[in-house]
Amino acid sequence: MAAISVLVTIIGDPAMAQSQPVEPSERLTMLFGDLASAAPLQIITPGRILDDVNFVSLQESTVQLEEIATGALVNVDLSAIRGIAAEQSHWLKATLWGTSGGILVGSIFGLMIGSFKCSDLEACLSDERAGAIRWGATLGLVGGGAGFVLGRRSRHWEPIFP
Repeated sequence: MAAISVLVTIIGDPAMAQSQPVEPSERLTMLFGDLASAAPLQIITPGRILDDVNFVSLQESTVQLEEIATGALVNVDLSAIRGIAAEQSHWLKATLWGTSGGILVGSIFGLMIGSFKCSDLEACLSDERAGAIRWGATLGLVGGGAGFVLGRRSRHWEPIFP
């Protein structure tokens, strides 16, 4: 049984041998069919790079794009497209990092501030705990807000083709 599974793995599945690879133009047609309301795109062709364009329509062998800055319509031949990237931002990652960093720093800071107020051991525990919660929540909100704002400003191109 193990020998048969190894043989099938080496030779390949008969169904996979009969399937044909998708041509790049067909793949682009399928890709542009799903980009009806996507983020701004970057289209790479041998002649130029189109930054910040929106998908408008798809004809048989061309795609019509609109430049965001000028509003001009540009027609690009599907066979000339070498790469497509969509604009992305790291707002969620930056917000989570800012929030967790703010909570960590605020909790340590609040713990230290709370320990300065204590006179006996029982009062120290409640003061430290209250300071850690208060300052951790406050700096967590500040860090999360700062991370959200900075993360929305930070944009990068995420390749989606090839």
